[in-house]
Amino acid sequence: MSDVCIDIIGVVPVQMVFAYALSRMLAIRSLPVYWALEVSLVVLLACLRPGMNAEVRLVMSLPLVLVPLFLSEGSLSRRIVIVALAHLVLFSAELPGGALWVALTGAPVASYDEVRAHFDAFAITHAAHLALLIPLLMALKRVFDRFAVGADERRSGAWLPVLFTCTQFVLVNIMILLPLGFIGQSLRYYAAGVLLSLACLVADLCLFLSFDRYAQKRSDDARASLLESRLDGCLAQCEKFVENIERTAKLRHDVGNHVQVVLALSERGRFQDAREHLRLVSDAFESAGSEGDRS
Repeated sequence: MSDVCIDIIGVVPVQMVFAYALSRMLAIRSLPVYWALEVSLVVLLACLRPGMNAEVRLVMSLPLVLVPLFLSEGSLSRRIVIVALAHLVLFSAELPGGALWVALTGAPVASYDEVRAHFDAFAITHAAHLALLIPLLMALKRVFDRFAVGADERRSGAWLPVLFTCTQFVLVNIMILLPLGFIGQSLRYYAAGVLLSLACLVADLCLFLSFDRYAQKRSDDARASLLESRLDGCLAQCEKFVENIERTAKLRHDVGNHVQVVLALSERGRFQDAREHLRLVSDAFESAGSEGDRS
């Protein structure tokens, strides 16, 4: 089996899964253009990879990082965080796969000759890599769905997690390139790289948990403020209702007194005085009603 075939088998399936995950996490403007660029770049990289050293491979992989950024829309800070964290997940899934390769073959780094000699271990390693990568990317997508785009993203503080994640992205790249490109025989360094990668994921998890707590606190504060304003409105309505009830009770009491006066005058035969009293009471009530309407 040629070196190019080995790279196609080892690189293309993983990169296609990774590209599909990014297309679900990001709002891609043109999916046909995105997939055309992704497939062509991945196949080109796999075909040219056998003749590259570690530095050239790093430079050649940069377009795969930039394509999702430039072909997606939305907040730039959110796009950077998604792409950087997705690559961290990709690298973190590769390191346990490398550890499995070492455990199966005893070879620290998978060279083409070692792959041809242990092709079954190579297949198992990449199957395990995909089996770990897919649920990790699904979990990452759910995390980003949990933190939807908000208006506060435009604040300067929104760039703090971006800088944190990009710093991790650079450090993990250096951590992987050093053992693969320069310290290929150091199993201790490789084991330390696996632990450091897991520590990065734990740090990201703690960061997002703190985001969750902060967002929950802000939501609770906003809800409490809304309930407080509604309560103030209800209390104001209740006070007005109580005033109306008291005014109605007073009016009922006054009407009862005036009725007693009119009845007393009528019993004494003073009908003219009773009519005059009724007219005065009617004028007084009309005047009070018009003043109440104006108030």
